[in-house]
Amino acid sequence: MKILFNCTTNIIGGGLKNSAFFIKMAIEDSTFDWHFAVCPQVYNLLEEWGLYLDDSKFKVFEHSPSKNIRSRKKLIELSLVLKIDLVYTMAGPAYVNFKCQHIQ
Repeated sequence: MKILFNCTTNIIGGGLKNSAFFIKMAIEDSTFDWHFAVCPQVYNLLEEWGLYLDDSKFKVFEHSPSKNIRSRKKLIELSLVLKIDLVYTMAGPAYVNFKCQHIQ
C-alpha cells in the first residue's frame, strides 16, 4: 500500500516535532510504501537529526496549501502521479480534496 504522509502545514511547535517523529518511524517501517509531503521546517529538522532522506520519497512544499492554491493543486497531482492509496494528514486541515482515501 502506498501512503502519502502530508504535513505541509506543520511549521512550528508540537505539529512540527510530531511530524518529524512520525516520519522517522515511518522511514524505518518497510510494511508500507511511504511518501512524504513536507514543509521546509520538517525537512530541515529531519536533516538536523542526521536521517537519510531519500529524495524520491520526499516532496518539499515551500508554500503552505492553507494560503496557496498552487500548493493545493501540487498535492493532488503528487497523489495521482504516485498512485497513492491513502493520504494521512497530520494536524489538518489539508485544504485539499484528495481523490483517494484521506484521513486526518
